[in-house]
Parts: sequence; structure tokens; C-alpha cells
Amino acid sequence: MSRRLQRFRLAVMKLHRRAGVAVVLFAIFLTVTGVMINHGNALGLDKKRLGSELWLGLYGVKLPASLAGYPVLKHWVSFAGDMLYFDEQPVTRCAAPLSGVIDNAEGVVALCGDGVVLLTGEGALIEKMPMMGVSRFGLAKQGETLYSRDAADGGSLFTLDTGSGEWQAATTPAEVLKWSQAQGLPASLQATMRLLNVPDDLTWERLLLDLHSGRIFGETGVLVVDFLGILLMSLALTGFWVAMTRKR
Repeated sequence: MSRRLQRFRLAVMKLHRRAGVAVVLFAIFLTVTGVMINHGNALGLDKKRLGSELWLGLYGVKLPASLAGYPVLKHWVSFAGDMLYFDEQPVTRCAAPLSGVIDNAEGVVALCGDGVVLLTGEGALIEKMPMMGVSRFGLAKQGETLYSRDAADGGSLFTLDTGSGEWQAATTPAEVLKWSQAQGLPASLQATMRLLNVPDDLTWERLLLDLHSGRIFGETGVLVVDFLGILLMSLALTGFWVAMTRKR
């Protein structure tokens, strides 16, 4: 073997020693994430949403520090994503905002951005009636349900006949109204509802795929993974060459 080839062989061996640790860690990382991705369905990773604010922050998702809902009949009605929830159970689709929830003689009534949702006292869906332009609603002292089409107290007040779907002007003075007000959810529901506010596609499987490819760190992450992949291939080829040229 010529001296020039010997010097090149020594340089390659030094490169192996210096880059070997980083490449080995990268190979282990790819192996672990690859195995978990292959078994993602069996592990339930395709359905388990991300709950860590660290990972959610990388996707630009910021969850509210505290979530609110409406207490009714010893239960809680709240909103997450585009769904209305009765305690932890999804009921029906509900456009934002959820402006109020009350219970009256007809059951539990929730005011979504796209209509009124009527539920039983156990949270079963009875009916959903389209309704636009209503800002909030509440109960009068005599139990009458009143709707406001203006943001301020004393605006245009109406009652709704849920049987015929007809509006009627309310005669109750505004000062006796009790508007439906949101309250902070209890601690037992906070964690569950926070997860439900995470977009459906932000699962642990999605995180593993983006880590595996480097996409979670944008174009720079992809280029870094590409570079480490090429380096790993180069070390494998040069390592094979070094082994084949070793003196017997």
C-alpha cells in the first residue's frame, strides 16, 4: 500500500472515531422512532393527542391556561374544537362561540354560534335549531328563557317557541334577567378538556413522523437529517473500505 493511500486510510479512521458517536446516536434515534412508527396503531399513538406544551409549542399551538364551561344540573357543558361536551362526553358539533348554557322546563339549552342545542338532563341530544345573530341568553325570574340579539343588557330581547321555532318580543324588563355566565372548569375536567382542545391531527404518531424526518424543526431540520443520513452512509462505506484494505 502506498504512503499516500496509507495517509488517506489513517484520515478516514480518525473521521470514524470523531463522527462515530454522533452517527451512532443518530442511528439509534432513527431505529427507535422507526420501530415506534411501525407499531403506532398497536400502541394507540395514532389516536393519542399531544399534551405537552413543549411539543405543542413547536407546532404553534398554545392552550389556554384555564378552560371555562357552564355548570348545569350538577354537570358541566363546555366546548372544545368544534364539539359540544357534556362533562367528558361529546354531544354534537357546535360552532364557536359557546355563549351560554341554562336548564329550563324543556331540558338543558346550549347557545352555540350556529344555533341552539336542546339536551336532556343526562346530556342526550334532543334537537339542534339553527339560529344566527344571538349574542347570549339567560333566565327571567319566572323561568322564561330570554335571548338577546345585542351585546349590552337591555338590548333586543326575545323568547323562542321551541315547538314552532317562532320568535316573540320579550316583555320582561332587563334588570330582572340572569344571564348565563361561564365559570372555570373544575380541576377534574381541566386536563381532559385541555387535551380535547388539541387539534385531532397532532398525535404522538405525527410527532414521531416529524421527528424521524426532521420536519418538526422546519426545512433546517430536514437538511440536518439528510446530512446525518449521508454521513452515516459515508461512514459505512468507508468503514467497509478500511476493513477490506487492512493488512493481513
